[in-house]
Amino acid sequence: MPKEENFTFATPRPKKGLGPPPKKKRKSTIEEIVFDRETRQEYLTGFHKRKLQRQKLAKEIAAKREKQEKLLFRKQLREDRQRQVEEHVRTVEAMLKEHQMAGNIDSDDEANQEWSGIEDSETEGKADEPELAAGDEIVDIEEEYIDEDRFTTVKVESVTVTRDGLSKPGAELEEAEEKRRRAKEAAEEAKKNEKPKKQWPKKDKKNKFRYENKIERSMDRARQSARNKAKRRKFTRGAE
Repeated sequence: MPKEENFTFATPRPKKGLGPPPKKKRKSTIEEIVFDRETRQEYLTGFHKRKLQRQKLAKEIAAKREKQEKLLFRKQLREDRQRQVEEHVRTVEAMLKEHQMAGNIDSDDEANQEWSGIEDSETEGKADEPELAAGDEIVDIEEEYIDEDRFTTVKVESVTVTRDGLSKPGAELEEAEEKRRRAKEAAEEAKKNEKPKKQWPKKDKKNKFRYENKIERSMDRARQSARNKAKRRKFTRGAE
């Protein structure tokens, strides 16, 4: 018997359709759009309301920023004042130490000196001292102490303690007077050095041309016609 052979047939290829090829990745379906009339009405009629809300928010932000700036400014001011006070205290303490050291040195010198009685020069110096009234506040005294080998001049005057240090009473007035005097001298000097201004000759004013109005023109024409008529009458009478 002849041997039967097994034949396998391949499946046919699917035919391509005539339409467009399907997309590889399909898009998600779009949700349904619902039209809300109330939301639309609120949007269309709420421009002024939203504008007021923005203005209110901007004012709140500006007020908060201004408050922070004020707090920062006050903090810096306090720190500056504290630093100035500390510097002033240190300056005054240093000056007091210097005065104390100078006083100790003078007292040591006086202790080492031998008393030799009252000298004529000392009595003469005291006789020339200005006498101050009991209620005077300003003190300005200068005394001289002369010994065999030493000559010391002591000047006592009243001072005013301020933030800037020690100042003599009346010094501010003298300084202000000096500034005014210098400013006056500078103004006078500038006035002397100032060049005289050139004076231009005055021009004669030209007479402006004036147009006649309608009434004036009609009256002028009437007068001119009357003169012409008078001339014609005179001419005709002379011809006769």
